[in-house]
Amino acid sequence: MLNRTRTRITWTTFLLALFLVPGLASAALPKAQQKCLNGLAKEAGKVDKAQGGDDGACVKNFGKGKLDKLGPGGTVEDCLTNDVKGKVAKAKTKVAGVVCSGEADPGFGVTGTIADEAMDAELDLIHAVFGSDLAETVVDGKTNPSLKGAAKCQASVAKQLGKCGAAWWKGYAECVKAGLKDGSILNEAGLAACIGGAPPGDPKGRIVKDCSTKLTKALEKCAGIPGGGQTLDELFPGCAGEDLETCIQNTTASIEIDAIETGAGTVVGGLSCQHNVDAFCEGGDTPGADCTDVFGSSDCLPGAPTARCNPISFASLESTSVPNGLNFALIGGSTFEVGEVDPNGVASMECGLTQPIGLVIPSLLVACLTEVGGCDPGVIDCDGGTALDLDTVHHHTVDQLMVLPGSDPNDPLDPQDPLVLAWQAAEPGFQGADCRGVDQACFVTNDPNCTANETCAAMCDVYCASLPGNHTRSESGCEGFCRGGTTDRELCTLDTECQQGGINNSGDCIGGNPVAHAGSCTCDCLEVGSGGPSPAGSFWCQVGIQTVLETIDENNCDGNEIVQIIGQQCVPRTTETITNTVFFADDDAGNTLNQFDQGSRISCDDLLSGNLSGLAEAGNQTAYDGDLGDSATRTVQVCE
Repeated sequence: MLNRTRTRITWTTFLLALFLVPGLASAALPKAQQKCLNGLAKEAGKVDKAQGGDDGACVKNFGKGKLDKLGPGGTVEDCLTNDVKGKVAKAKTKVAGVVCSGEADPGFGVTGTIADEAMDAELDLIHAVFGSDLAETVVDGKTNPSLKGAAKCQASVAKQLGKCGAAWWKGYAECVKAGLKDGSILNEAGLAACIGGAPPGDPKGRIVKDCSTKLTKALEKCAGIPGGGQTLDELFPGCAGEDLETCIQNTTASIEIDAIETGAGTVVGGLSCQHNVDAFCEGGDTPGADCTDVFGSSDCLPGAPTARCNPISFASLESTSVPNGLNFALIGGSTFEVGEVDPNGVASMECGLTQPIGLVIPSLLVACLTEVGGCDPGVIDCDGGTALDLDTVHHHTVDQLMVLPGSDPNDPLDPQDPLVLAWQAAEPGFQGADCRGVDQACFVTNDPNCTANETCAAMCDVYCASLPGNHTRSESGCEGFCRGGTTDRELCTLDTECQQGGINNSGDCIGGNPVAHAGSCTCDCLEVGSGGPSPAGSFWCQVGIQTVLETIDENNCDGNEIVQIIGQQCVPRTTETITNTVFFADDDAGNTLNQFDQGSRISCDDLLSGNLSGLAEAGNQTAYDGDLGDSATRTVQVCE
């Protein structure tokens, strides 16, 4: 998976992220992207329907002895892929004609395989019920009149089998259309919510109609079986020993869901939990008692300062101007996807949001948070032994540590300083432009000769490598430069000057809004495994998020009245310990912020079975140049 580096955000974003207002509309995808996803879902469904229709026709024609209608090869098995009337090929051509490139590319849901998945689903389905070779199981009622009833039974089942399969795709397409229209589909998770059959995945009840009501009626043709020496187990060997209707329903659901999931590039039935919003009293006369005055003391006796109401899931924002922190209760939810567990008990781990979220500070702003993916997966160790503690280190002005006088004459350095020497070793005879010494190429849109951000990244690599342990760069950038979009590498002071890239067609102006310390090279480092071996069930992961700040109005998160584009970020989380240090906070060598938190693991058996109660993810995020200056926010999210 492509790794996108984490983008800094203002402290206000974290404040906003703590006030969830249910029911806020999310900003809908651009029309071209909606047309792409709608087109794929609708046209792929037609491929499935065409192949299912062919399957039913092949069984029917063979049962009636109409071998001339089976196409080349002359067997019912050959017929399945002969596409005698060309309907499957025509439907697949329409899928290929759906425009999903350029501005029409939503960044998810486009795999290039959805047409093949739809076709293969019906082929898999007919074989799953009728057996691996239909030439051995489908009967000819004309050649052998005693099998006429069996042939009608098979034809009736094959026809309805195709309709049942197509109903899954029809329901999916209808759900996608509705979700794109109301803004509930903005990412892979939103698309996945349309797969699974029950509402919203079957908004008009098509699956119930075609896979239950009409299937029951179709099976009435089989009421006379056994007959002519044939049993239902022989006619439908894939369902031998089972109730035929139940087998067909379960088999269809399994195959079609898997096909839609693969074709749309989504995950169905993923693990998720809501954050525990309970709070309890700490200290005083009623420790452990339930309370509602979060971070207050009105319902914890005898009151402040002896007792306080603490939430189970919380965030604490700290900065040099707020040393004691701003504390908030956290609401919302988390999703988890565990990869295939290897023989050592280790698997990949991906985390996300339960849904796109609109977050509000009354009378100020609304933050529209969307999961964008793009972050490398983390790791879960079901057996234990892998070190999964995290350490994040942030430096606001890393270039001041290693560039000798000439690039920054106001900040002379010791020529023998280890970082100075390391930088010289990495970039011998460095004469290029850093964040502060910008050459003319940096004034030209997207000019590859402007290497300021690349130089900053190289400095950040040297700095991260100099830290104790095994830190690597997670993000870096020159404040006052656009990153991403058509204005990549241009100088900027506001986010609105960096356009045409990412969600809402926005790039990222590195630094505050407006930029507070133009020319500073910011550097973020991450170490996975900063402690000893972790116990069984431990994991770490990252959540990809993009945030857009808008003014509050009656149509929140509609993509209008944008105040600031936050950009994309990969936010680290762990069930173990996570430490965070911010050096040169507020671009001041004398300011340092320090944080520590601890998550809580559960067994992999509980996790994989969906019993997530008590699972706690600890994380942190650092923002440069916000309203409170540089800030660090630690979070603990506990599954209820």
